[in-house]
Amino acid sequence: MAYVYKVVLYTGRSTNAGETDQESRLKMVQVVNMLVEPFVGSHRTIYVDRFYTSLELLKLLLENNLYLTGTMLANQIPQGIRIAKKSAVFKNMKRGDAIKCKIHYRLQNGKESAAGLVCWRDWNIVYCLSNDSNNFEFDKCTWRGDGGIIHIPCPISIANYNKYMGGVDLADMKQLHCN
Repeated sequence: MAYVYKVVLYTGRSTNAGETDQESRLKMVQVVNMLVEPFVGSHRTIYVDRFYTSLELLKLLLENNLYLTGTMLANQIPQGIRIAKKSAVFKNMKRGDAIKCKIHYRLQNGKESAAGLVCWRDWNIVYCLSNDSNNFEFDKCTWRGDGGIIHIPCPISIANYNKYMGGVDLADMKQLHCN
């Protein structure tokens, strides 16, 4: 069972016209920070979609003893790690293949930490950043296709994201039935 605990309505980017991308990302960090206030210090994992995931958010949550797992937009990924659809790397990857990276960063208190970034090939490339789940261990995903059920390797961080991210999606579906 999944419940929506707290909501902040997004009124659109036009509300803050003239904002740079960096200012917009910092606002997303502030929104998530407001939503997780009751859980500070609880060592929980916060699952967010690609609209919110950033290194800035990961740092802020870790400073509040919270962890982050979320998919990322390709333009948020460093250029050297990003995989273009037309690249030889993408063309040589099969479904279930992954490229794993470790990102090192420094918190405000000077403490160094690390997070895993995985570039996983499903139908397209899925980028997932996590400082909770192990991006270097794999599980199996089960899909229908190719004339039956197929199993492909899937990083644990993405498997956990798919498992726990469904609460907001479930609430959105229920909201559609209430209108």
